[in-house]
Amino acid sequence: MKVSAFYTLFCLLILLACGNNTKQKELEAIDKQIMATHDEVMPRMGEVLRLRKQIQAKLDSCQTSACSDTLNKLSYALTKADADMMKWMRAYKKPEVNDSALVYLQNQSREIDLVKKQILDGISQAKTYLKNNEN
Repeated sequence: MKVSAFYTLFCLLILLACGNNTKQKELEAIDKQIMATHDEVMPRMGEVLRLRKQIQAKLDSCQTSACSDTLNKLSYALTKADADMMKWMRAYKKPEVNDSALVYLQNQSREIDLVKKQILDGISQAKTYLKNNEN
């Protein structure tokens, strides 16, 4: 009887260890995807700052409130994208393997995807405006 209880406990511990390893691999895969998204858009931050500077320079020559409203919105979008990336980078921490790690990483994945969208949309809109208003 004692051998059977020992064997059952041993098997249970092995199963728990394997399950933890699987969970750790899943968490590492999500973390890797999060960092890949970050690494994809982080090099574009210089472009965000350059475009914001160009938009600000155009703002000085606006003759209408529609022009200044448009440029202020573009500048704000670029500023927010930059600020949100910096905020995300300061806050992100690779979690320990525990019950809440998966939820945390899923939330972080959504957040960095939103930041990526902000950056790419801001760049695209600013470039389009500057191209169409080169004068």
